[in-house]
Amino acid sequence: MVHESKVTLSHLTKRQFGWERYYGSDGKMWQASCQFDVRVEIDSSVAELESMNIEYRQYIRGGVWVRRGNEDWTADNAPNGNGYFPIPPYAGQNKAAGIPRSAVTGTGLSVEWKEDGQIESGGIERYGYRDTANVEAANEIDKWSNPSQLTGRTYRLRDTPSLRGRWGSGDSVEVWIELWFKGFVVEVERDDVTNITRPIRVLKQKDWSYFWLEEKLSLWSDATPI
Repeated sequence: MVHESKVTLSHLTKRQFGWERYYGSDGKMWQASCQFDVRVEIDSSVAELESMNIEYRQYIRGGVWVRRGNEDWTADNAPNGNGYFPIPPYAGQNKAAGIPRSAVTGTGLSVEWKEDGQIESGGIERYGYRDTANVEAANEIDKWSNPSQLTGRTYRLRDTPSLRGRWGSGDSVEVWIELWFKGFVVEVERDDVTNITRPIRVLKQKDWSYFWLEEKLSLWSDATPI
C-alpha cells in the first residue's frame, strides 16, 4: 500500500479570470477565461505496479450568470451560463472516503459536486485517467509521463475554464462566475465489467476556487486580443 507521503499534489493559478477577444466565423467574439495547472509527483521508491494504480480526479461545482446590455440577471437558482461548461453527469461513488458520493444528473455545472470533464463529439473525457490522459496543448494538458502514460510518476493538468459568445452590435457583456474545485490523487481499482478505473482510497487532496463577480465588458476593444 502506497503511503501518502510518497505523493505530492500542487496547484498553480496561471492567470485569474479576464476578458479576451478574437474573430470567429460569426465575426467579433468575446471570451472570459482563467487558467491553472495541477501537478502530481510519485516518489521513485514506489514500485511500478503500485504507481500504475495511482491516478488523478478533479471535481467541480458552481454557477455562471451572463447578461447582455440592460438585461436583468437571471435568478440565483437559475444560472443561465452553466451551459458554457459541458460537465458530464456524475454517477457517484461509494468506495473512497472524502470523494463526493452523490450522483448528479444532467450536463453542465451544478451546485452539487460533479467529476470534472467535458462532453465532446468523441464522447466523455475526464481528467487524470491513465488510459486516456495523453493530451498536451497550449491551453489543455492532461498527461501522465515519466517514463510513460501507464507507468509514469508525473501527471500534469492545464485547465482553462472559459465561456464565450458573439459580441453583437454595440452591445455589452456582464458575467458573474463562481467556481469551486477539488483535486484528488487516488489509488484505483479496475471495474471488472466496464474496465474503467475507480477510486478506492484518497492519497492527497487540494481545494481551490475562482470568483469573478459583476464584471462588465463595455467595449470589445478593451478585451485582450488572442
